[in-house]
Amino acid sequence: MSSSTVYAPPVATAPAGGGSETEEVLEDVAVLDAGGSDDEAAVSSRRRLARAVALAVLIAGIAVLAVQFHRTGHPQGDDFALYLRQARAVFVGNTAEVVADNRFSVANSDPLFSPDAYPWGFPLLLSPFVRVWGLDYERLKLVEVAVLCLSLVMIHGVMRRRTNAVAAWFVVATLGLSSAYLAHTGNLLSEFPHLLAVVTTIWFL
Repeated sequence: MSSSTVYAPPVATAPAGGGSETEEVLEDVAVLDAGGSDDEAAVSSRRRLARAVALAVLIAGIAVLAVQFHRTGHPQGDDFALYLRQARAVFVGNTAEVVADNRFSVANSDPLFSPDAYPWGFPLLLSPFVRVWGLDYERLKLVEVAVLCLSLVMIHGVMRRRTNAVAAWFVVATLGLSSAYLAHTGNLLSEFPHLLAVVTTIWFL
């Protein structure tokens, strides 16, 4: 008596730590492998598109609101001034002079007044915009708005992987519509670039 062998196709599995987007694609494949109709996969694709559109609308709304929170000029303080001078020094080529000048100011002031120079990450980010726009605070604040929006997109991606699309959307809405976050985009400071760097690192883990 001869025995028959039944071939079982391999089952696709999501990698450890994979996100819900991978799971959704695998669900589409499973539907088709199980004899499901193309319509079911199309419905799943439309749902993903609808969620992407909803996120884009939310982020765009947050950007518009953030700009409405801006005031003419810049709040008092001195951090932004050194950031801008360092940003300008990048394309002028006098970074050593800027550091020396600020070191002299610190040496003749309170030791806690300021570092000799801030880390160069944020000045490097600002530098091309300062080169094009000069010290136009209203335009430079748009960099802060853009960085906040990118941070929220990355936060959404992190939350999608660990929860679900609805929870991720509401977390982004809660953070992005916070008046404290919106108003802070009116300051040329490094908090939002730092947030983006941290969240992007977490996303890649």
